[in-house]
Amino acid sequence: MADLLEDQADQMRVLTGNVGGSFGMKGSPYPEYVRPVPCRASSSAGRSNGPTTARGSFLSDQHGRDHDFDGELALDKDGKFLAVRLTGYANVGGYLANVGPLMGSMGVTRNLAAIYRTPLIEVATKVALHQHLAGRRLSRRRAARGQLLHGAADRHGGARDGHRPASRCAAATTSGPRRCPTRRRRARPTTAASSPTLLDKALKLADVGGLRQRARPRARRAASCAACGIGDYLEVTAPPMKEMGGIRFEANGDVTIITGTLDYGQGHWSPFAQVLTEKLGIPFERIKLIQGDSDLLIAGGGTGGSKSIMASGAAIVEAADKVIDKGKQIAGVALEAAAADIEFSAGRFTIVGTDRGIGIMELAERLRGGMKLPEGVPATLDVSHVHEAAPSAFPNGCACRRGRDRSRHRLRSRS
Repeated sequence: MADLLEDQADQMRVLTGNVGGSFGMKGSPYPEYVRPVPCRASSSAGRSNGPTTARGSFLSDQHGRDHDFDGELALDKDGKFLAVRLTGYANVGGYLANVGPLMGSMGVTRNLAAIYRTPLIEVATKVALHQHLAGRRLSRRRAARGQLLHGAADRHGGARDGHRPASRCAAATTSGPRRCPTRRRRARPTTAASSPTLLDKALKLADVGGLRQRARPRARRAASCAACGIGDYLEVTAPPMKEMGGIRFEANGDVTIITGTLDYGQGHWSPFAQVLTEKLGIPFERIKLIQGDSDLLIAGGGTGGSKSIMASGAAIVEAADKVIDKGKQIAGVALEAAAADIEFSAGRFTIVGTDRGIGIMELAERLRGGMKLPEGVPATLDVSHVHEAAPSAFPNGCACRRGRDRSRHRLRSRS
């Protein structure tokens, strides 16, 4: 922005409020966001000036586009996955967005293996330019990558003996706790040790073992057969990056969280407030959230890749620890005890071995009232902290649904 406006960065302030639901579509800059002439005019006029969009912007903003892939899966005689190969095209729209090519390349390889041990993965992608701008947007493409494996596994089982249950292939190949993290060449390790447990629980809850026996009489009458659909999924969140965790005790008694992630539909305030409430015992309703203010941020990685609670959540936890360290020193003065004898639990600072204590909100109120402190003791509970890195997470689960299969497939097994 400073380069475009030919100005100094310290002379500028960027404010980004809640722009509504978009899940990635509003996470990238657009040319119309920067309007040098109106910005200079607003500066001289003493008022703000910026772009205003309506629902019509859906026609020009980046879209989630289609991918067309052929998938091949190699399995051994026991149904264990040996290798998977995808070849196809990724539609990136009429122009390249800043993350447009990522979705059809690295985005595919990171999520393709899902919960399965797949020693060898090959992805060959070609980019196709067509119609609207393409980029990040919440879509089913992550789920579709796992469906490629599920579909191939189902076809393998049906082609071999006509009735091999999909659960057998899944159980034979699922990464167990002893095999996590699963490593592949040029790929980050996958750590989803709970996957076999989730699969077992889903199969048990669906009573898959008794499905065929119970459904057989009805299946004959309905000219259909018993069916059970299994959907295992795993997602790799965004890579590590720095994130701010600021905590500020306001004059009106509220507590403000300051962080670099931006809420555009995710509802960040609730989980962030829950983290701070659990850590410091601050009343949930007294917590506020500030995002998207360049004057207050000392670091921030933005929002994207399902990483907000890992990055900002970790930053808030670490900042809360610093608040506790400060609070012990201040509480030591208020309680006439050494800071080393102060402990913190459930929102209160107490002297070890006694019931004498003071709540964190009461301590903040005393500071606002002009509490006298000796030299070297912090004058405030406020903290500005930067979390250095948050590792990727691997959220995963399993869904199992019973029903009737009326479909007709012609399956071939390639030897």
